[in-house]
Amino acid sequence: MFRDLALLEIKDIFEKGDYFIDDQVLEELEENHILKTDLKLDSLDIEELTTALEDKFKINIPKLEVDDSTTVGEIIDYLYEILYE
Repeated sequence: MFRDLALLEIKDIFEKGDYFIDDQVLEELEENHILKTDLKLDSLDIEELTTALEDKFKINIPKLEVDDSTTVGEIIDYLYEILYE
């Protein structure tokens, strides 16, 4: 349940923000999409995503560590850890 909701919230952030994500990719957004290659997010996009997630979930994200293989699912895992553990 949380994973589905979080995925929808992330998709909403991407749709409302200034991200240059291919419409087809965004429409079919899945947990296995890689932030830097599939979604083509750069470091500024990651900062904006972090801020948007903080606002959306009313949390503080100390430092979102993103490497070349970080997926949407890993971001959801990170959110879950902050919110529920």
